[in-house]
Order: sequence, then structure tokens, then C-alpha cells
Amino acid sequence: NTAVGTDPRAMWLAPDAWLVAGEGRDSGALAARLRAARPPFAQVIDLGDGQLRLDVVGRRAPQVLAKGCDLDLEAAPLGEGRCARTLFARVPALIDVREPGLAYRVHVESSLADYLSRWFAAALR
Repeated sequence: NTAVGTDPRAMWLAPDAWLVAGEGRDSGALAARLRAARPPFAQVIDLGDGQLRLDVVGRRAPQVLAKGCDLDLEAAPLGEGRCARTLFARVPALIDVREPGLAYRVHVESSLADYLSRWFAAALR
């Protein structure tokens, strides 16, 4: 799937469905900008604190992420500017390739923060 931009970054989820994430903490301001720019048939939903973004960075990032999903993160189809929905550590996630082989961003429901922090601690042992 396609991922474009940096701040905000738009990631394709499905036909006519995108996740747009900004770097700042004010999701309301980003949602307002998107609503102002959207065509009349489009809908903008502010997920706000409902989503958690985990940055996985470093030379071992692909190997650590591979412990939690079946995606080949080093394959050409998942290069820079790409994202993929998958089960990660047994939970639905969107993995955004920021820099192939080095930097990834995992988007999950924020209620999973504690579970995933324990999962990463175990995966890094």
C-alpha cells in the first residue's frame, strides 16, 4: 500500500480509506484542515488518542519486527513510501516503512500500549 508525505503522512488502508497521521499532538487541528480540504462526499474522523504510534528504528529493526509478523520488511514491495496492514504480535496493525531496513512506524490501537511495550521488551532480549 502507498504512504505519502511526512507531516502529515497519508497511508492507504483500502479503497477510499486512508489513515492520515501528523507529527504533532493536536489531532483536532489536523482533522479541521482535512475537513476544510475534503470533497463533499468524503468523511474525516478524528481518531485522536485512539491510535498509538511506535517507532522502531535501528539496524535490527527488521529482525525485531519479523518476530511479530510474517511480512518480509526487506522485500522490494515494502520499500520506502509503502505500508502494510497485518497482524503484529497477534493484534491488527499498520506498518509504515519510513526508511527501509532502518526505520519503521507501527500504528495500533492505543489500548494495546502496555501489551506491546511488554512484547517489545521480550523481543529485544
